[in-house]
Amino acid sequence: MVERENWHKKAQSATTAEKEIPILSLEREALFWRFPYYRGKDVVPYSNVRAGDWKLIKRYKGKTFELFNLRGDLGETTDLSETYPEKVKELDELLAGWLRQVGAKLPQPTSD
Repeated sequence: MVERENWHKKAQSATTAEKEIPILSLEREALFWRFPYYRGKDVVPYSNVRAGDWKLIKRYKGKTFELFNLRGDLGETTDLSETYPEKVKELDELLAGWLRQVGAKLPQPTSD
């Protein structure tokens, strides 16, 4: 374990730091999150999945899907959902499985 007062000296050397400072590593297939509420007029309920370089946003009102490849588009500026429909389907199925697994209550449609 690196002593508290000497941590900065140890971190200066990547080789030393790798040996002495434990790194947290999470092995997982995907990362999921959801926002199940309406907020104002612009934010509708949505769920997301991040798997590898891909991120799928699924909204429950309006345009359903947005797909981004974060390796080349970290700012999420180019929606690829129409270009890669098979990736949308794959990630949507992954997301649906997670939502079932956690017992998520999905938002009910509202009339405009």
